[in-house]
Amino acid sequence: KKTNTLASIIYSANNEQGFKSGSTYGDAMFSDFDGVILPTFEKSILSVKDIYAKSDGKKLIDHLLEAGHIAYALLTYGRGKNAIQHIAKLLNVDVDKLIDLICFLIGTHDIGKAHPTFQLKLNDSNACCDEIHDTIIKFALNDLICASDSGEMRHERYSRDILYDYFNNLGLDKYSYEYRADIVAFHHQGKSGNVKEPVVCYGSETEDRWKEWRTAQKQMIEKVRSIWNIDTDFINSLEDKKYKNGLCYFILSVMVTSDWIVSGKHWARKLYECENNAEKAAEQFISENELCCKPIKDYLGNLSWNSVFSFSKNDLQKSVTETTYYGSNVCVIEYPCGYGKTEAALALALKLGSDKSGIYLGAPTMSTAKGLANRCRDIAKNAGINMNIPEFDSSMIWEDNDMEKIPKELWTSKTRHQMLYPFAVGTIDQILKSVIQ
Repeated sequence: KKTNTLASIIYSANNEQGFKSGSTYGDAMFSDFDGVILPTFEKSILSVKDIYAKSDGKKLIDHLLEAGHIAYALLTYGRGKNAIQHIAKLLNVDVDKLIDLICFLIGTHDIGKAHPTFQLKLNDSNACCDEIHDTIIKFALNDLICASDSGEMRHERYSRDILYDYFNNLGLDKYSYEYRADIVAFHHQGKSGNVKEPVVCYGSETEDRWKEWRTAQKQMIEKVRSIWNIDTDFINSLEDKKYKNGLCYFILSVMVTSDWIVSGKHWARKLYECENNAEKAAEQFISENELCCKPIKDYLGNLSWNSVFSFSKNDLQKSVTETTYYGSNVCVIEYPCGYGKTEAALALALKLGSDKSGIYLGAPTMSTAKGLANRCRDIAKNAGINMNIPEFDSSMIWEDNDMEKIPKELWTSKTRHQMLYPFAVGTIDQILKSVIQ
């Protein structure tokens, strides 16, 4: 019989047959019949492909895998590469195992949408989605759940609960996985609501129908894990790490960014162009949207002072640029106006930040930022570099505390896109507000 089983294993064992068998992800399994191991097939009526993430017909398993592929791209050759390398060094852990864990969490962030209440909500919000209606209503446990209750159901909180159970069944220590599963509960910040777990009437048809949902949830998790396999010993080892809270904040930021990307129209178009190959689409999306981790020296080469500026260094600029900085992260330059502090700071940034992916010049006000941007464009032009150095037109987009009102198209907003350029000029408050969430 043809099945959708992802993997089976047969290994030697001390029993009557001389071997044992196992399988994962699918309707095929191996059962013990009085000491004889035989393959059996669980009849599953609710398929993974019957469950949706969006009312536009996006399948949940596709949404999860796409988010995971974007996260992987961000962490391996995108803007998150430097950060994850630094974090792995601080934690003294294997960076590849850390990336697998992060991509697994992001690839399961919306698993809570595999719930009859959420699926009823999708159908209720889009009556044209006949596929959702025909499949889900049959398995929606109608005698216990009403579509009118769907507004109370928060899928991200239910995602956390599902991962709690999954990690627990892997035999992990509770304290090693609890706060990692908690991360998915916060990827829609500011939302209020409850987890809607239906009351299961044991021994009834309702119980059988609820098992269908549980089975589908596990199948999706195992599919994600088949791509980004999590190491249980590695997860346990993170419990005693000093910087684990910082790691959680970093994972949340990658999760929110990945979710925004794969929920947008730009991604949908790129996915269509790549014939629904999510891995290929992620690679192209990262490279086409200023999200690659490309060091400044690749843009500019090794620039000398004379190739950047049309004048010789004064004493202040010599002091700043010719000093050897051992492991320094901050340099404060204090001097009277008109002595070339900006040029000294820019030259130092080019020197110390040659391996970084960008330089941001923050001025006190918008008027000073515009002037600074013009100066930087002239410097680039004098150095023979054809580069647009944008300044931020307004900080208004950061002044709205309601994140839901900010467009999901993260990269189409001019103000946001400029933050990703190799060089950008703005005000101090704009760079601070960009990370306030």
